[in-house]
Amino acid sequence: MIVIELFAGVGGFRLGLEGYKPDAKSPHYSLIRGFKKGQVKTRLLNEGYFITGVANQYEPSTKSAQHAADIYSNRFKDNTLINEDINDVSAEKFLNTIQQNIPDSRHDENIMLVGGFPCQDYSVAGRKDLSKGMQGKKGVLWWNIFNLIWDLKKLKRQPSLVLLENVDRLLKSPAQKRGKDFTILTLCLHYLGYDVEYKVVNGGDYGFPQRRKRVFIMANLRSTRLKDNILASAFPQKQVMLLNSEKVFKENLNLTDLENLLFDYSNKKKIKFADFGNYGKLINGTLHTYKVKALYTGKRYALKDILQREKIDGCVDDEFFVSNDELEKWEIAKGASKITRRGLNRDTGQKDFVYNYSVGKMSTFDELHKPIRTIITSEGGKAPSRTKHLIKIENDEMGKFRSGMRRLTPLEMERANCFPDNFTKLKPVGDARRAFIMGNALIIGLVELIRNSIIENLE
Repeated sequence: MIVIELFAGVGGFRLGLEGYKPDAKSPHYSLIRGFKKGQVKTRLLNEGYFITGVANQYEPSTKSAQHAADIYSNRFKDNTLINEDINDVSAEKFLNTIQQNIPDSRHDENIMLVGGFPCQDYSVAGRKDLSKGMQGKKGVLWWNIFNLIWDLKKLKRQPSLVLLENVDRLLKSPAQKRGKDFTILTLCLHYLGYDVEYKVVNGGDYGFPQRRKRVFIMANLRSTRLKDNILASAFPQKQVMLLNSEKVFKENLNLTDLENLLFDYSNKKKIKFADFGNYGKLINGTLHTYKVKALYTGKRYALKDILQREKIDGCVDDEFFVSNDELEKWEIAKGASKITRRGLNRDTGQKDFVYNYSVGKMSTFDELHKPIRTIITSEGGKAPSRTKHLIKIENDEMGKFRSGMRRLTPLEMERANCFPDNFTKLKPVGDARRAFIMGNALIIGLVELIRNSIIENLE
């Protein structure tokens, strides 16, 4: 199956789907438990099933420094990456790049489109310009995905599968009309001919060393037959409650239907949107949503399992350590506080939504024997912060590691996301930027579990 990777970052989806190939002569290895020195390596099952034909990565906020794209190109030494603003890349260019990069014998394989579109741009407010070709508003990146699928459909190369990842609050946004954005996203996929399965997955619930909670969205063309639900098979679960089961869209929508629904959803104030729960399916326009809990009995990994080991990985640099004098600033940063904030009002389009943001006191140090909190983009740098991780290692407890109070290293953040060791180490990418990149990344092992479920459940 041919993969189109959007918002590729440093290639997390690609690593999860293709596995990791350290050098030209080696096979592809599984990354469910990462890839580090002294660890038993597992060869990827069904190696070669997925092949990335084209990827797109561009960081508009740093036009002159494309660090993620540089790392991607360095690690995947081919011509798959298009480092251009996605608004400027046509469907024809995506297909031409695929033709140039994969063997002739695979050109007719089905396409899967994947992407973790940036969470700060998940807004999918409806527009009135649909009859002009769904050009979409720049910066609202869901429409880039929609437009590409639409154009690929016109070119007779519509993806048979679409796999997306985003923050779990997508299901509840915006605050004033909870569920509207995700309703619009599922509506658009339904219009394009897909059934949809979604699931909120916490990596820590399935044995991974990071409690990163994200929603995965798996869409399959209704002509693509499945043996079982892909996400539910990848992540075993127990149903706690059925929240909703009703017809929300008619089975065959035309463009006028889509335009009218999008206009209504964005402009009528009294529409009640679905409670999406943490798992659900949209089948032929009928929505089923559930509250579920994870079922997992395998080995569980914690922060201590990803720490940098002195004798094997090298000594942690002094700059990551915190002195006793600095500790007080960290304790203040992680203390309770209340801040008045001003946010965007989705009804007026102005930043006139005022609210109080309160946080409670949190532990100064992260627990070594539990999965860590989510790594976010502000993790890098020396300045004390509530969101950064701070650990304390004592000789009598963790003898094979350098003792003291310190921040996480880029290597440890890579391991928390199942990346190969030092995958993001590249001049001139500094430690703070490597941390930023890992804050934007996903847990590769979760993608690999979905990969295996796709292979098992496609008929």
